[in-house]
Amino acid sequence: ERLERPDADYIGHLEPPLALKQAAAVRNARSTVGTMSEIADCLQLLFAYAGEPHCVACGEPLIPESVESAVDRILALYSQDRLCVAAPIARDRLGREGVSGLLRQGYARTIHEGRLSEWPEAWLAARPADLPSDLSVVIDRFTRSSLKRTRLAEAIGAAWHMGQGRTVVYAIDPDGEGARPIETLREGAVCRACGRKGEPPRPPLFSANNPLGACPTCQGFGRLVTIDRDKVVPDPRRTLRNDAILPFRMPSRRGWYRRLMKKAPDAGVRTEIPWSDLTREETDWVFAGDKTFPGVDGLFRKLERKRYRMHIRIFLARFRGYVPCTSCRGTRLRPEALAVTIGEKNLSDLNEMPIRDLRAFCESLRFPGRREARVRPVLREIRSRLRCLDDVGLGYLTLARTVRTLSGGETQRLRLASGMGSSLTRALYVLDEPTVGLHARDASRVLDLLREIARAGNTVVVVEHDPAIVEGADHLIVLGPEGGDAGGELIYEGPPAEFLEREPEFFRTVVPPSQQAPSRRTPPGMRVLPETAADRRNKPIAARGPSLRIVDARANNLRIEQLEIPLAGIAAVSGVSGSGKSTLVEEVIYRNWLRYAGRPVENVGEARSISGFESFEEVALIGQEPLGRSARSNAVSFVKVLPLLRGLLAATPEARERRLRPRDFSFNVPGGRCETCKGLGTVVLEMHFLPDVEVACEACRGRRFRDDVIEVNYRGRNIQTLLETTADEASRLFRDFEEIARRLRPLQEVGLGYLRLGQPTSTLSGGEAQRLKLASFLAEGARKGRRLVLFDEPTTGLHARDIARLIAAMRALIARGDSVLVV
Repeated sequence: ERLERPDADYIGHLEPPLALKQAAAVRNARSTVGTMSEIADCLQLLFAYAGEPHCVACGEPLIPESVESAVDRILALYSQDRLCVAAPIARDRLGREGVSGLLRQGYARTIHEGRLSEWPEAWLAARPADLPSDLSVVIDRFTRSSLKRTRLAEAIGAAWHMGQGRTVVYAIDPDGEGARPIETLREGAVCRACGRKGEPPRPPLFSANNPLGACPTCQGFGRLVTIDRDKVVPDPRRTLRNDAILPFRMPSRRGWYRRLMKKAPDAGVRTEIPWSDLTREETDWVFAGDKTFPGVDGLFRKLERKRYRMHIRIFLARFRGYVPCTSCRGTRLRPEALAVTIGEKNLSDLNEMPIRDLRAFCESLRFPGRREARVRPVLREIRSRLRCLDDVGLGYLTLARTVRTLSGGETQRLRLASGMGSSLTRALYVLDEPTVGLHARDASRVLDLLREIARAGNTVVVVEHDPAIVEGADHLIVLGPEGGDAGGELIYEGPPAEFLEREPEFFRTVVPPSQQAPSRRTPPGMRVLPETAADRRNKPIAARGPSLRIVDARANNLRIEQLEIPLAGIAAVSGVSGSGKSTLVEEVIYRNWLRYAGRPVENVGEARSISGFESFEEVALIGQEPLGRSARSNAVSFVKVLPLLRGLLAATPEARERRLRPRDFSFNVPGGRCETCKGLGTVVLEMHFLPDVEVACEACRGRRFRDDVIEVNYRGRNIQTLLETTADEASRLFRDFEEIARRLRPLQEVGLGYLRLGQPTSTLSGGEAQRLKLASFLAEGARKGRRLVLFDEPTTGLHARDIARLIAAMRALIARGDSVLVV
């Protein structure tokens, strides 16, 4: 009864739905392309039931031995002989009864030194430790007429049980006393060359996320934690005397610095030249030390013994880095899993193959006999999912690639292919902006995939701004006319062609002339000749402002020998999805800046040199990370207006009379908030066998604050109504307060004037979240020095009209003296 009624009178004719939302970036180090696409699970089944195991020690094929296969081999090879099945005795398993216990079980004969006989009297009372080591117990004897399949299977099973998985078949001489071994049978997968027992193939053995299959050294991560020398020496231009070793700069470690300066000359280490100019032997001595000086490694070994202290763990984490695992060489799997092959390739070989090559390999796979029928469904699923990944343009990726190293467009296409790889029919697919982060060329591939799903008898509903998807749709629904309270109306419904003919500019970015970059006009009397590729390569870049010069960049699939980026206006990095745009901007430029500024950072993109950082006081990155999903995070907290509003309310006569402080007007700390819902305005009802339900708080009726706090007004509005005010209304209300108006203005400039100040960021769309990040930068006051602002795909989720506002906001940054680099 406490639940609110839905805002709809009737919804009918719904098919079973599958929703693919905009998801947060994946940060789990174990998540790979294979696990996210679920191909890894299928490969585990394929290798478990169709793989060929090999010996880890010698590489010889392991032929799994079962009772049935052992019986077949004996009947085929030795059906004409008098045979004897014996089990090598395990003396430690005889127990206290010794041989007398075997006699009571009916095992009256033994084989010793090639002779078949009954138990000698001397062994009946002997202790197990005194019995001969090469003693075997006869399980059963066979003649040509008694060699039956059922009886032989029982004998081999009993022998394996007694002999701990090992039995020997003997040929008996005509006199009935001599016995010579003719076949040794081992239970399970055992190498016949060296006798090493292998692991029976099971699906968990081929998973790096399962203890059975993970490399025991790195626990399935493929890398080991160690001290990162680049973090210990963040600025290689410094000398040892000038505190190149970052841990030694701290006051508590200055004793180590003095010892280094005292012992370095004796070891022949130069302390007056830059760290980058020292030889490998000199840098190794600084870290490893010798008998007189323990080195940097000695400091960390000493600190490891004090890891129970929190500040020591934090200190060690600052200098941690990763290196490939020395045991599995980054494959993440234990040797037993890598020893199983299909088509002469193990699981790691398949994971390292580009998807397009792996697809061709799996298409050509054929298995003999019953194995083909056993794995046919799995193989069909693998081929289907690989085809889907290849069709959306991800054929260059490998299954071993970690998802957190992918760009936004690659991750989006991977999610898309994973969700659509299954062959559903009569289903409703609901997709929220599937082209987010995709290049225009890739949008056509997504459209082809959507059409293929529709042809299979499904319905596809897409939220999208991309003109290619809109024009390729069968039916178009346009909502508007603006965002927020000014939206929500049905503007058009019908064929896309009719609407695009009526509104040709609706989905196109039109930038007003005042916001465009200065044009380079041709002087009168001159004409522009078409440039050749050689002309563009040799054309010098005009030195009209700061620039970044990058030499020999190597990260992921990025390979750039030389690049100079002028930063006097908006510099754009473009290219198809996965071409290395985000890698260049985030890993090479931004993380190298963090290292240049002496801040802790890991996974830095490799580059021989980057010059131009000295032109900037700060480099800021606005990436694709989502805003906070907490209900306590709201729009007004991003532009830092809420502290000013709390101060105005606390300064009113009513608040002073009630002794209310500014903190009492915050719903994040105890004081003026409702303690029943902790300032959230809602409480969660735990439902048995159903998802939990969020309902309005009965104590504060969803208002978040105590009644005495709600009664305090400023210009006719209390704290609750102020949080429900839009940025446009608040800007007019506080136009005489310059600081509040200045911080609200960026929200209007980026087209978010309709947002309510207290609207939780968890309710914002992808485009609103990106613009809110930009508004937080614009809301900052005057700064000293220049700043380089890096945007990673800021148009994510934006309509064409919003992109024009975004460009205007970027030009406002440039007008303040900042530089802008955009993916």
